[in-house]
Amino acid sequence: MATDLNSKVGVGDYQYGFHDPTDQYVFKSRKGLDAQIVSDISAMKQEPDWMRQFRLDALDIFHSRPMPEWGGNLGELDFQDIFYYMRASEKQERDWEDVPEDIRKTYDRLGI
Repeated sequence: MATDLNSKVGVGDYQYGFHDPTDQYVFKSRKGLDAQIVSDISAMKQEPDWMRQFRLDALDIFHSRPMPEWGGNLGELDFQDIFYYMRASEKQERDWEDVPEDIRKTYDRLGI
């Protein structure tokens, strides 16, 4: 018997934590994780080729591994229904005061 994971965890109101609106982000990758997304993110971050290749190798390892059977049931987790990269601003801020307010609030909620 399959369980509707969205209703089980209360997606929308998200009863187990919080979520921030994503409409103000300057970039949001498409959902899912594949070699093209990894390469696009690496290029956006201006990473060297060795880092991009390292990430692609790690992705291959991730895809080759079976889902863990210990702990909680992860069988209903859809890895292709997740946004893996979002960028809140065009550049990395150097001063805390320059970090967008919603990002600072997220850090505060996380206790960072």
